Amino acid sequence: MDFDAFYRDTSRRLLRYAYGLTGDPAEAQDLVQEAYARGWQRWRRLTRYEDPEAWLRLVVNRLATDRWRRLGVRRQRAEPPQPPVEPPSENVVLLVTAMRRLPAAQRRALALHYLLDRSVALGGAGSARRRGRQRSQLRAGLSTALAVALLAAGVMVWRPATPHPLPATDGPLVGSPLSLGGEVAASRAATDGRRAYLAWVRQDDNSLWVTAADLRTGASAWPAPRALAGSSATLERVVSVPGAVLVVTRSEQARIVYALNPSTGALQWDRSRPAGSSLVFTERALVVTDTDRTQGVDWASGRVAWTVNGDRPVRALGMGVASDEERIDRSGPPATFSDDRVVVVTADGMAQVRDAGTGRLLREVAVGPGDPASMVAQDGRLYARDRTADRDGPQRIRSTDLIGTGGTVEVGTADGHFLRLAACGPARVCSVTQGHAGPPVLTAFDVHTGQRAWLSTTGPRGGDVVSSAHGRIMVQGEGGAGLDFFDASGITVYSAAAGGWLGPDTLVVPNPDGSKALSRWSAVDASLTPLNIPYLDLIGGCTSTTDRLACATGRSFKIFRVR
Repeated sequence: MDFDAFYRDTSRRLLRYAYGLTGDPAEAQDLVQEAYARGWQRWRRLTRYEDPEAWLRLVVNRLATDRWRRLGVRRQRAEPPQPPVEPPSENVVLLVTAMRRLPAAQRRALALHYLLDRSVALGGAGSARRRGRQRSQLRAGLSTALAVALLAAGVMVWRPATPHPLPATDGPLVGSPLSLGGEVAASRAATDGRRAYLAWVRQDDNSLWVTAADLRTGASAWPAPRALAGSSATLERVVSVPGAVLVVTRSEQARIVYALNPSTGALQWDRSRPAGSSLVFTERALVVTDTDRTQGVDWASGRVAWTVNGDRPVRALGMGVASDEERIDRSGPPATFSDDRVVVVTADGMAQVRDAGTGRLLREVAVGPGDPASMVAQDGRLYARDRTADRDGPQRIRSTDLIGTGGTVEVGTADGHFLRLAACGPARVCSVTQGHAGPPVLTAFDVHTGQRAWLSTTGPRGGDVVSSAHGRIMVQGEGGAGLDFFDASGITVYSAAAGGWLGPDTLVVPNPDGSKALSRWSAVDASLTPLNIPYLDLIGGCTSTTDRLACATGRSFKIFRVR
């Protein structure tokens, strides 16, 4: 094997191992680069070794040990540092977060065993004591690291040996928690500014329920929770629209939309669509595309207001505008679009701009070889990845003018495997790509100049969710685990193991001091304000306003004061 092939086969594993030892993506890359540089100098000798990769791990191990010693010297010479921000939180990264608290020997054992799938190797009698020590390190490290990782991931709910529930009057809790009738398996939430709505699946019988709470008092806003049919479906989202609150579920066969009265919880209507349908929530209507038609559905009655047949739609998108960012909250970017236009992409490569309320065709332009799954409509433009390019890169990002000349231009290219495309500020679009080694890369393109504005690494968690407000960008991992927060110039200004938006200028994040409570972080002045809310009790299904946070816990729905 030549050195290039060896590098391609081993570099990603070695980077994971180095990251497990250091907990610092940049430091891990530096250690790996230095190890490969030394390996290149000794390549002829390394090719005669039974396991050249083990030699590289040894080099990384020694370099990491030197690094910890240097950090120890710095701590002795300098004033005590500020508490560090918790590192990113994906499956591997969660384990790394816990591993940073362990002794070096336990870190090495866990990195080898759980990041590289290495078992404790068998050997002769002379190595028996060493194997015993390795297994002891694994057991000791795993008992600490795995518990922390599961807690941060939300897989395990924190319960002290002797339960000490918070009283209703403790800290920022508003009113009394609303009982959910049992353990919650999954939940989604939304708010209209006056009430918080929660849909959840009960763990014991897989039944689907909806309730509402008054954000000012924390009291129940409905006479009783509402049970919905569809226990075999997956809970997808909750959406607040004018005159209704919507619960959307998905199964292999269909997507079902339930519309409930926001004041009473009474079921107003429900509608089933094929599983592959696109749903766009505008303030005027629900726009739905099937394989052969596009329809607009009235919110209040569920009546089909208009239908367009025969255009072979493949996807429908809402037209995002800058003012939508003002409504971003803990549940993410707003599900409803304030703009009256909807974009329907057809199988023959055309983009139809239609009035969401009437279905009237406003404009039709050719979009060329854009990938429908990657498309984003924002401020009169349609952005897409060029589907003729190899998905592993380089990625060509295209922009089509939907309201002016109708032309399509290439705004830039990004290297690596394509993950995500999103609007990320005025006249900007961002892509997330993954290289063969190292963390994913976030690249911002200026639409007016057709040039790359900046690029930055996002940490090893991936780019499952990309959202923006006031020019600032948040990248989160799968399921919203972990976050990296960038300013308008691409500089990482905050990272955390969990959390999300609280408003367009604020985040809600775990306290960086490890106290298992939440804080409010301001993007305006970078201030961190403790909220005294225990985040390990929150299992999902959160929504927020500028002064309230509403979340599902293991058995209840709670409203918290955050300002």
